[in-house]
Amino acid sequence: MEQMENEDFDSFLLQMEHKFNGIGEKEERGTEEKDFGMGFQMWLPEEFKEGDKEEAADIFWSEERPPVLFLTSDRRAGLMFRQLDGSAGASACREKVRHVIRRTDERTVFYSSGEAGKQGNILWLEYKSFASDERVYNLAFLFMAGEKCILGIFYCIFEDYEKWEPMVFEMLDTIKADNAEDEYEGI
Repeated sequence: MEQMENEDFDSFLLQMEHKFNGIGEKEERGTEEKDFGMGFQMWLPEEFKEGDKEEAADIFWSEERPPVLFLTSDRRAGLMFRQLDGSAGASACREKVRHVIRRTDERTVFYSSGEAGKQGNILWLEYKSFASDERVYNLAFLFMAGEKCILGIFYCIFEDYEKWEPMVFEMLDTIKADNAEDEYEGI
């Protein structure tokens, strides 16, 4: 019998929650897409409202705060965006992001990674991090918009994972870069 690792146990628990709580059933949602002013548009659930600099400072203690932030009213979930140098492509950006996350907090548990979007042009990375005394579910995703690699990170408290995870993947399917013919280069 194989010994179970911590990340295996977390994955097992999440799968059981999905199975026994009937998670994954889609609700009808509005189709309005938001232009983020960064070279792409994406559908954003109405629960998310744009956060200001003061809210970002309350959540992110470092000086390096995301330039674009959306939060739910209870602040249990958020979505942030940042532009990165995309000259090496989205795959290289994902590996740099993984390295920075691992270096920042060794307790981080990485689950899986893959491709999303209608053409598989969005790379994602799923992991659990820690903030104060809370476990936090994160889904980082990267895609090209012109010469820039866009990094998006969705996060929520771990207990809300089953509510948000399917919706985040729905959101990824709606991403449209302004210059679609160039967005796939380097992936």
